[in-house]
Amino acid sequence: METILFKKQGEAHFTKEFDGKTTSDRIILPEPDGCRVKVTMFRPKVGFHALDIAYTCDETVHMVSGEIRIHLPDGTDVDLERGDTYLAPAGAVYGLTALANSEVFCVFSQAGDGPLPDDT
Repeated sequence: METILFKKQGEAHFTKEFDGKTTSDRIILPEPDGCRVKVTMFRPKVGFHALDIAYTCDETVHMVSGEIRIHLPDGTDVDLERGDTYLAPAGAVYGLTALANSEVFCVFSQAGDGPLPDDT
């Protein structure tokens, strides 16, 4: 019989820091939780900027609060706010700028026969 994994608010394996202000709680991880997904709560602070983001797995993102701008390789920018969602398939490259303090719910999942998401 399969077991359901529960994580209560505040339960995370660890919190990754990016620039001293922006953080990402690693809530569910493939190896320690015996699953095939990574679930994070990313909290970019206004002004956070990252270029050339790309993963070997699919990334599904839902905006919980705030506003971010996604920078696409063709020069297009897409602004996202609370309630918006996007999917970045494995290998897609993009940039991100936080236009406001934000909470971003991210699910990383295996793409086809590709690798499982990492545990970092």
